[in-house]
Amino acid sequence: MNKNDSDTEEEDREADRHNNFDEIEKALRECGRKLWIDFTEQAQTSKFWIELLALVILGVYTTFSALQWYEMRIATEKAGISAEAAQGQLGILQKQLEALDRPWVSIDMSVASPLTYGITSGIQVNFNLVPENIGKSPAQNVWIEARLIQSMTGYDVIGIEKNICEHNAAKTRIDMFPGYPIFPGRHFTQPMSFQLSMTELESFWAMLDIREPHKRYDIVPITLVGCVDYMFEASPRHHQTGFAVDVLMKDRRLVLISKTPLAPESIDLVAHALGGDTVN
Repeated sequence: MNKNDSDTEEEDREADRHNNFDEIEKALRECGRKLWIDFTEQAQTSKFWIELLALVILGVYTTFSALQWYEMRIATEKAGISAEAAQGQLGILQKQLEALDRPWVSIDMSVASPLTYGITSGIQVNFNLVPENIGKSPAQNVWIEARLIQSMTGYDVIGIEKNICEHNAAKTRIDMFPGYPIFPGRHFTQPMSFQLSMTELESFWAMLDIREPHKRYDIVPITLVGCVDYMFEASPRHHQTGFAVDVLMKDRRLVLISKTPLAPESIDLVAHALGGDTVN
């Protein structure tokens, strides 16, 4: 094949490509013309304009709804922060109002029997515990729990009192003996008997001199530790008054076994040296 024949074939292929483009262009023009005719025909009917108007309204409504949702989200986030702050302020206000209107129970006590010592029974003594409502509302379900302990230096009296208060709040009141109510300005007297067993006394004496763990000493540090638990109608939580008093002889010395039995008038009750009186 010579050069002239190759050039002729190339020209023929180029001509075919142009013809194909022309046909595609004509087809597109015809399609566009038909679409325009359909559009103009539809535009002359009321249905078209109604549908177009509905589409525009739908677009406007969708845009407005999106903006409104965004504004509500921002407002909700701000309101959440404000609600938390308001809730905190409300809690503080409720506590302040509760403190003004709630019952407050104080506790007084006195020795009601001689303090005695027996080689098998240990220390025994009775007390009259007198809770009084000095608040403005009735105290309900008043319950006293207390223990007589040996309280040498370093003994965790405060920890024992805390445990008593927690136990007092947690235990279930039985229906036949649910506790006492105390009205404002009133009080009642609850007699209670206490014992410091020989086991407790011997554990104390053993710490005094490890060389003679079974030796018995004359001195006994004694503390009465307890908790008054109560509630009132406007609050679901327990309120408590804790106490810790040292049992001393009248001259403020620790109890001496050699001096027993000690008459009530020979005994003095003094606030524990490391504290212990608590209220909530």
